[in-house]
Amino acid sequence: MAIPDGFVFLAAAHNHLEAGIWKGLLEDEGLHPLIPGESLGQWAPWGPIVDTEACTLCVPAAEADAAGKVLADWNSNALVDPATVPLRIGVVGAGRIVTTRFIPALNDCADATLQVVASRESSRAHGHGAVRVTTRYDDVFEADDVDAVYIGTHNGLHRDQALAALRHGKHVLCEKPLGRNAAECSELLDAAREAGVLLVEAFMYRSHPQVALLQRLIAQGTIGTVRSVEASFSFLLTRKDDVRLVPEWGGGALLDVGCYCVNFSRLILGDAPRRVTAMAGFDAEFGIDTSLSGVLDYGDGRHAVISCGFDGGLRNRALVSGTAGVIELPTAFQTFPDKPTQVLVHRDGATETHAVPAADSFGLMLASFVDACRGLTPAHLAADEGWKNARIMDALVHSAHNDGASGSID
Repeated sequence: MAIPDGFVFLAAAHNHLEAGIWKGLLEDEGLHPLIPGESLGQWAPWGPIVDTEACTLCVPAAEADAAGKVLADWNSNALVDPATVPLRIGVVGAGRIVTTRFIPALNDCADATLQVVASRESSRAHGHGAVRVTTRYDDVFEADDVDAVYIGTHNGLHRDQALAALRHGKHVLCEKPLGRNAAECSELLDAAREAGVLLVEAFMYRSHPQVALLQRLIAQGTIGTVRSVEASFSFLLTRKDDVRLVPEWGGGALLDVGCYCVNFSRLILGDAPRRVTAMAGFDAEFGIDTSLSGVLDYGDGRHAVISCGFDGGLRNRALVSGTAGVIELPTAFQTFPDKPTQVLVHRDGATETHAVPAADSFGLMLASFVDACRGLTPAHLAADEGWKNARIMDALVHSAHNDGASGSID
């Protein structure tokens, strides 16, 4: 990428945080550094940064000597290691999960800071230790002192808010589901690629150590060859004003809790079932699915059975069945930081209990995300995870609306 006329090469940073530090140092001295926008074909005052070439800084030729001296002094004094600079996070939304699980995990994370909380209800945004609060969501996306955004609003806002954050060069950790359908997820995936920033769907259960134990047991052949998966997640929803009942806001049991079951099935059996079929109960007043059960057919007799709902007691379990036994997660998706869990292995007429110490799945998910944003590790979930989940859920919804007609995955 050509350096703009009148500007000269100054330095190449290793990642976007390091480039941001350098840019801030130069601007504090009244200088005018530029950073190229990844794949944008133009230079911008703050372009997204993904690799060494894209992190090149340039300055007006007349400022080259002064800028070089600033960076030389900074490097020689070794004041800051960019890899240890806390990630500055903005939080959008202040609902129960955000305030009771995510923000406490963020405040406990030594490598991140809570920069701003945005909520339409100001009272919800206060009292969480943020540098500042706002009732305007765009304040988070537009902020120069925010590196990454966590989106914890209702499903109907995820696409627009994630898109705004990505277009402002922010890394995004977005609550599940990433979008209301595969088309929305695809749009976000394209935006993240264009911006050169991270896009991660916040399936916190994937970070819990019981999932790693499950995968290890399967890989060791503990239950032989995996043949089927059963995953269920449901609870009784009684509030008539709940946002999960509003179709245009991404309501429905499948998008709220069934998405976990689909994600788990994909984790074990893969991303490409040959076809799906589903039956659902639909609310006469709101039109959303209050219960849905489906089968994902992976061919050769392998399948996943999922079940979710708002119309019954709590179910929070997953089973993986193999030719030599069954692994059970009694608390597969909803876990708590102060409660240990168990992974059960049923085989040969006996049950082996593997105790898993209490763990904060939100804190572990956040720590992984922070490290990825700082360029230390790859993201724990790929950017296309949301799209892969959504395309299966789209097919399940289509089948449910057509009396269980079997359909292929587009």
